[in-house]
Amino acid sequence: MKRTLIIILLVLSSFNLFAKDVKGKLAEFDGKRILTLWGTHQERGYAQGYLLGEDFNRVFNNYVLNYECGGSLMVYSALRNLFIASYSVEEKYKIEAEAMLQAMLDKDIELYNDVLGREIDATDILICTATPDLSQMATFMSSTMGCSSISSWGQAQKIP
Repeated sequence: MKRTLIIILLVLSSFNLFAKDVKGKLAEFDGKRILTLWGTHQERGYAQGYLLGEDFNRVFNNYVLNYECGGSLMVYSALRNLFIASYSVEEKYKIEAEAMLQAMLDKDIELYNDVLGREIDATDILICTATPDLSQMATFMSSTMGCSSISSWGQAQKIP
């Protein structure tokens, strides 16, 4: 009995030795989910992908692709081209998006997208963060930014 207990404890502890150190936590307070992240951009991106990877997939598929782009590869490609032409993303945010993808892979979250015919990539993640701005720009009704977090990065915050 004692030997069995020791073996079980050794096996369980070995899982912790190989587990990724996730620099974040997801909690619920008063019915709201609260994500707390810490560490470098890479560590925060990894934690976000690890803790919210499935949620990201739902937002990307249901909101960005199906709602904003009507499930059309052609419309999404135009949105992606608009993003690439309109945004200059700092390297640290690209690193964060790549780390998010790595965490999703580590958790066996499916990255292949049928509409795109490929796996989602770091640019797709960055597009998700800019969707409110891109939607507003794409309508040609306004030259002002929307409310995305990406529009508050770097030079975007500086008032001329």
